[in-house]
Amino acid sequence: MTTPELSYRRPFIVRATPERAFEEYTAGRGGWWPHDHQLGKLPVLGIGFDPRVGGEWYERAIDGSRVKRGDVLVWEPPHRVVVTWPLVDPAAPGAAEIGSTEFELRFLPHGEGTTRVELEHRHLERTSRADLVMGAVFSPYGWDLVVHNFTAYLASEPWFG
Repeated sequence: MTTPELSYRRPFIVRATPERAFEEYTAGRGGWWPHDHQLGKLPVLGIGFDPRVGGEWYERAIDGSRVKRGDVLVWEPPHRVVVTWPLVDPAAPGAAEIGSTEFELRFLPHGEGTTRVELEHRHLERTSRADLVMGAVFSPYGWDLVVHNFTAYLASEPWFG
């Protein structure tokens, strides 16, 4: 018996071109990333991606240090990025890894300076704690918060006009 694939899918519209949206999501500034969504010990300033297949997806802490979050599997600017996301159980001793997932973002022209972003966080069933992962991913403090912050950040930028 095979386990069905569990994933989170969410399309959303941002007020930026695909090029600008891709750049803001991947360039390492990422001030829209929730500051308490960190793997390291320090608050996060943002997230970023090494701009190549095999590069790292990382968080950048307030002291400038980087903590690896995953690996870049697909790098197709300005249209698509796919990364691994190894997950940990924060309640387990040493924050033990519970499995690896991946997420994909597609940036599609939507018209009049807007972009449709298609987000998919997939392979949640590969974790040993799918219940914990699903609860976090689908909670208002999971992807919904990230999407809200990113959308609001791009809407507030002066380059949109």
